[in-house]
Amino acid sequence: MEIKLTAVPDNVTSSLKEEDYGPEIVFRQPTIAYLASNLALHFKNKRAELRSIFGRKLDVVKDWKNPNDVLLSLPQIRETLNEICDHLQSNQIPLLVQPIWKTLGTTSILCENCLDIFVWSDIAFTRLILDHIADKVEKAASVDRPVRSAIWLTKMLYDYHQTGYINYTSLFDQLSYGTKNDKAFAVSGKVTNRFLGGSNLARPRIHKNEISNIILGDGIRFLSPERRFDAAIALNFEVGRHTTCQTS
Repeated sequence: MEIKLTAVPDNVTSSLKEEDYGPEIVFRQPTIAYLASNLALHFKNKRAELRSIFGRKLDVVKDWKNPNDVLLSLPQIRETLNEICDHLQSNQIPLLVQPIWKTLGTTSILCENCLDIFVWSDIAFTRLILDHIADKVEKAASVDRPVRSAIWLTKMLYDYHQTGYINYTSLFDQLSYGTKNDKAFAVSGKVTNRFLGGSNLARPRIHKNEISNIILGDGIRFLSPERRFDAAIALNFEVGRHTTCQTS
């Protein structure tokens, strides 16, 4: 499973109430490949079920490299991914581990309760992609990163239902649609809050004093202060600052 360490709140949600805080997450190409592999694994011995879901909905795409061809089929792409999610709802498996660290606004000062962890399933992450492209499906004029990620995922599963294989390396190169391949897509805290929002996000379960029981043997002295989380720990424990987050 991939691990994504993220800070709460991000710049977008830092001025909101604590219950509306959320972390920004940046996803890279491998995450989409892991997701496609996870979903394909569900159908390893029953590809006929995947064929049934796809049907002939995407046979109209003559050239997956042509953005105009693919954009016309975005409603079918969304429909297919939704059907896959519904089909696997009761069998979803973990995909991504997301530890969070919470600070006072966008400062490096840790909240009293500052650490927790969330686990995204393959279906939850697919829903995140669908949620992020929902308002673009009917009127997208170009292939942006979130839409491209949905296309990548669908094409990998489309290839798998036809051949039993996924060649994600060549797929990423061939289906770039004029956008750099440095990342898949990013979502702000407003988007992630809809999935992670709750008591553990508003008040993480692990108090900052527990960090001394996690990083042992004066290990804090060896942290690299240019890294954000390292800097936050160094600031809170070497300077000895004690602060508490207040609800807006």
